[in-house]
Amino acid sequence: DIMNKNIIYINSDSTLRNAMKLYANNEVDALLFRSENFHDIDIISKGDVFKALLDDYSMDSLVFPHKNKNYKKLIDSMEISEVDELAPLFLVYGEDSDRVLGVVKAKELLHMKDMELLSFKLESIIESSYDGIYITDGLANTIKINKAYERITGLNRNEMIGKNMSELVADKILSKSVTILVLQNKKVTTIHQEFRTGKKALVT
Repeated sequence: DIMNKNIIYINSDSTLRNAMKLYANNEVDALLFRSENFHDIDIISKGDVFKALLDDYSMDSLVFPHKNKNYKKLIDSMEISEVDELAPLFLVYGEDSDRVLGVVKAKELLHMKDMELLSFKLESIIESSYDGIYITDGLANTIKINKAYERITGLNRNEMIGKNMSELVADKILSKSVTILVLQNKKVTTIHQEFRTGKKALVT
């Protein structure tokens, strides 16, 4: 979850010193000004505070003149892929609520978009491979099987994903598990494997 759910409101008569203290003592990405219209909120970011100080405003200057609306609005039910506009910050609202649920920074959103794209590319490579690919986690639980594996073994991946290799061997879906052998011996292992369908394959 890339959303920062720490929401702090600041009063219009607060000073830059007050804002600095709030940022120093709380893990927040923006301070919000209260408004009767929650969809027309002003904010002041940490960068806004630093800029004001660099522009020679005193620590006791009011924060209100430095407020802005330099953000975009998101609905919490949106997928990251649906976000097509960029802004330094995003305020996240509930589906049927005027309440701000959290703040998302643009760089974190971009990172997630990049990760989703990478995941899609990796998924495409695995699925289009002519070789059978069978992926488990470190406890031998099945997490991914490509269609080539189904073609080679005659097995249905939907019956296997989520199951542990020991369970599949016990149910005689597989004659033995190379994954379990690798976890036991801590080295690359190749075996002849037989499947419930009667097919056989050399598995590494």
